[in-house]
Amino acid sequence: MKPTLTLFSTALLASLAARAQSPCPTLPADHISRFTSVLPSTQPQDLRIPSTHTFQMLVQGGAAYSTAADGNVKESFDFTGYVPINGSSTNGYLSINHEGSSTATSGVSMLDLSFNAATKLWSVTAKNPVNFAPIVGTFNNCSGGVTPWNTVVTCEENTPTAPTDSNNDGYLDFGWNVEMDPATRTVKDQDGNGTPDKLWRMGRFKHENVVVAPDRKTVYEGADEGSTLSFVYKYVADVAGNLRNGNLYVLKLDGAIGTATTGTWIQVPNTTPAECNNTAATALALGATSFNGVEDVDISPVTGQIYFAAKGPGTTYRFTDGATTVSNFEIFVGNSPGLPTAPTPSTTVQLP
Repeated sequence: MKPTLTLFSTALLASLAARAQSPCPTLPADHISRFTSVLPSTQPQDLRIPSTHTFQMLVQGGAAYSTAADGNVKESFDFTGYVPINGSSTNGYLSINHEGSSTATSGVSMLDLSFNAATKLWSVTAKNPVNFAPIVGTFNNCSGGVTPWNTVVTCEENTPTAPTDSNNDGYLDFGWNVEMDPATRTVKDQDGNGTPDKLWRMGRFKHENVVVAPDRKTVYEGADEGSTLSFVYKYVADVAGNLRNGNLYVLKLDGAIGTATTGTWIQVPNTTPAECNNTAATALALGATSFNGVEDVDISPVTGQIYFAAKGPGTTYRFTDGATTVSNFEIFVGNSPGLPTAPTPSTTVQLP
């Protein structure tokens, strides 16, 4: 994912009742999903929002961190994830990725937020960087995810040209998922030896994002590695709420993309450092299906189906996960693989 903005804004429902395109009788009138759509057009340079919403800028690249010695907020904003404090929707942390082109320009900023119900404005009470020094830094922090146990996973989407193992721990330095505690702004110590770790068992590749299932064990992740290595992975942790150890799988369809409706999860070896370092090459050798630029993987809160987007063909796919196999694999919306991706006339879509 290529960042284009260097500020973060939050959209809020205005006090007037939102006008939905179709009735949503089970949702309150001010629910975030009820809004009047912005009409489709060519992409403008300005921010356009529905008349039912407003926005507030929370932070901008170059702003000073709360502690002067930490310098300024980095640029290249990408994934942002809100983590509630004690379940609060008005008091929490905002994690912001910086998808820089070097370790110096990559990283994560953590904001402490509180919402004023009277003014309907957020206050940023602190701005701090996450300390990645114990894990030799991060590179190309792209997307990520918030876990059900209120930690944040940031994803490294790339590696420097020459892979290194600068701390001689057996694992190459970059190309991993990293789990953070937003309250302490530190990387989680996965094995309890007093030293923070990256999530080695989840594999090394160009990570786009992660999403954790309600079982707190199953994690879906995608690789944005072009037409050859853009695989969809599934990681199943040994212990719920603990991502340290688990089994890694990659999706192989039972046929060509666009026609296959079933597939199989193939296990990818991930026990030794060498195995973890070479996840993408191993998945390719195992016959995994590449989807040409996986940009996001998410779980439907209604049906439990898995959705993922591929930017190459401009397509969103979905499937039903059956543990060892998948079914109902289909194109949900967008272009069919192999067909032109030129814009088509806009149509109105009514969402349930």
